[in-house]
Amino acid sequence: MKTGLIGNEISEQIFNEFDLSCKRINSYIKSLDFNGIYIDFPNENNCERIDVPSENSKRSNVVDTIIFKNELSYGFNSDYDAFMYCINRHAIDLKDKKVLIIGNNWISKSILPALEDLNVKEIYIVDQNPDADSISYTECYARHLDSQIVIHTGLTGMNPDIDSIPIDIHLFLKCELLIDYVYDPLISKIAQDALQSGIQTITGIELKIAKIKFATEKIKGASIQEKLFQSVLDTYYINQLNIVLIGMPSAGKTTIGKLLETKLHKSFIDMDEIIVQDTHTSIPEIFKRSGEAGFRKLETMTALKLSVLNQKIIGTGGGTIKNKINIDLLKLNGVVIFIDRDLDKLVTYDPNRPLSSSQEAVKKLYEERFPIYQKYADITVKNNDKIEDTVEKIICELNRIVKNKKSV
Repeated sequence: MKTGLIGNEISEQIFNEFDLSCKRINSYIKSLDFNGIYIDFPNENNCERIDVPSENSKRSNVVDTIIFKNELSYGFNSDYDAFMYCINRHAIDLKDKKVLIIGNNWISKSILPALEDLNVKEIYIVDQNPDADSISYTECYARHLDSQIVIHTGLTGMNPDIDSIPIDIHLFLKCELLIDYVYDPLISKIAQDALQSGIQTITGIELKIAKIKFATEKIKGASIQEKLFQSVLDTYYINQLNIVLIGMPSAGKTTIGKLLETKLHKSFIDMDEIIVQDTHTSIPEIFKRSGEAGFRKLETMTALKLSVLNQKIIGTGGGTIKNKINIDLLKLNGVVIFIDRDLDKLVTYDPNRPLSSSQEAVKKLYEERFPIYQKYADITVKNNDKIEDTVEKIICELNRIVKNKKSV
């Protein structure tokens, strides 16, 4: 079977990719000698080139999956199917809910029929350039903060624009569910804000892989069961995930990070070493020249630099957690693990650590930072005995977290 992908790297292992920009799809679609095509970023209003569009494709006027049989093209809207699938697998009831869609694009057009089929009460589409079918951001904040469901279909927050948010989700006090189509980073800034506020969240990775599932089923002609879908979702997540190690100086972050590097096949990065390499200056010298405040600014710049990476183990400095923005950035693609070591096992003097100058200084730092480490940690492990045992505990906890998540 000869199949094609028009899209990006998440999907490319499923299909045989060929080079055709999305802007040229309509011109070439009928001349291609393929059994099936998956379009990752479809043009709007592309049904006209399809001989037999599905009912949902006609309703949205968007086709993202095409199969060819008997010299006819059949078009489908996998975004519709993926949206319905994710809503159902989370057992979410949208009946009579007020829905706010951020972004007026092919995704919003694709899911409108799904929302209608789910019997929502009201739908409002927010657009930077509103027309008769959409509203402005000003109207959104003035009249629709009572929305119960918020769906973000735009690119705000997508890599490299990772520290941006399309709206302030904290203002939507009645919001019960955020559906966010951003898939890079793994957890976007708006999704992070929603989760911190206790709002149920379906992330872009789940939606993206669900869309690929339905496109694959159409093109390959074989059903993909929930168990396999969840396995693919978990595998992609754990492979892309960064492991962020926090904890006191001399807690063992570097040693543990290098052992995890071998076990998890992720490369280890030490934040302090990156700062030294980038500035060509030692940590004590940075403190001497710029003080702690100057060093912390460099630390945040480094956190931003590392936050867009994947498949890394990141060893942070002991005080990285002092600035919340550092952890927020590192959590976009990472899970945070607190390496906790008893105070009497920590090194009480290290000339390369300006804030760990004495036993009393280390004790004071530990008491100040311990509750902050606890606050930001997704996983906490003790590192008082054999370090190999600590590494195994971390791996077990990582697997537990992934298995307990139905979405990422």
